[in-house]
Amino acid sequence: MKYHRTFVWDDAGIDENGQIVLLEEESSGIIPLHIEGHLARLKVMIAKGEAVGTVVWVIKEKDFTNMMGLLRFYHRYLSPLPSMEIWSTKGVRLGSIERHDSDSQC
Repeated sequence: MKYHRTFVWDDAGIDENGQIVLLEEESSGIIPLHIEGHLARLKVMIAKGEAVGTVVWVIKEKDFTNMMGLLRFYHRYLSPLPSMEIWSTKGVRLGSIERHDSDSQC
């Protein structure tokens, strides 16, 4: 028996290379288990052949250090993961983690 799953994100789009760009807003605060749930679903999407190129996280600027630490941890232990960008709720790009690089590109 084959099961089908639908993974719901706040928003998504397609980049110029035809890869999925997922947008996740975490403006109510960073909850590590919640972030881990998103990343677990992301891993399943990738394993099922979805071409996910980037995940864009929208957070409050005060949560940047916490979020960057979580994403660095998960990029190290759940690799491979797509590139991730962190933006503030005010529209400012705070940093990123590249697909094959766990260093911040601020």
